Amino acid sequence: EYLLLVYKLGKYDFLLQNFDYINKLSLFLGIDSKDLYDFMSLCLKQKSINENFLSGKYKTSYIGFLSSRLDIINYEDCQLFLKILNEVRNSQDLILQSFFLKNSIDFFYINSSNIFFRDGIYFIMLEIIYSNFLNTLGGRLYYDKLRVIAGEYFYQKKSYSGSRIALCLNGQLRPGWRDSIKALIDSFSHLGNIDVFIYSWNMENLWPGSGGNGIGWIRRFFHPMLHRCPPELIMSNIDFSKKFPNVFNVISKELNKTISIKDILILNNKI
Repeated sequence: EYLLLVYKLGKYDFLLQNFDYINKLSLFLGIDSKDLYDFMSLCLKQKSINENFLSGKYKTSYIGFLSSRLDIINYEDCQLFLKILNEVRNSQDLILQSFFLKNSIDFFYINSSNIFFRDGIYFIMLEIIYSNFLNTLGGRLYYDKLRVIAGEYFYQKKSYSGSRIALCLNGQLRPGWRDSIKALIDSFSHLGNIDVFIYSWNMENLWPGSGGNGIGWIRRFFHPMLHRCPPELIMSNIDFSKKFPNVFNVISKELNKTISIKDILILNNKI
């Protein structure tokens, strides 16, 4: 399991130190050991992204490798970074997502890159953190860090008149949305008066449903309980759906509530 984790995170320099690691991994992955060795060696030698590796059997591991080698990404090639970020978002692999987001946010912040604010990259990162990591300390720290980065960016670019700011938000109103919006408003409050525009459905989500997100929904809603549970009692989403089909069917359904005209008129007070 340790070797598989190291491989997923793209720590090829460590794996190449011992060919026995390569042999064991190749058995686990069902890949020829020489092919695996050549792949890792090539990645460490190349000074630019090999787009061929962003598809096929090495994709997930290669993205993990790029998470620690963001210096080889051309800052001007925003579309390539966006392609990688969308692969991370669609992977549903929480380890890969957290590793990639943390390293990306730290790297581009230190290097003063404005890549965050091109082609919706900033919002995709916020979406991933909000969906999967907002219940964790690290997730909240990096959610706040992204908001601080946004505030500094808009301040430096002087993208406002100095009197009023329009904050435009869109998406589904999921549980805790009022607190999230309030925190977002607070992060911009030092810039002046803010008008908030929310583009969403006339529904607020009370229960998002477990869906196909494995045990992610358990972590979000019952995180303290997990510390007291033996690991063997925390089953996968597939096991749960098979052994408790009726319960799974109920908790998989979303629960929404219609927002009335009155709710909309007093929205600013409720937030």
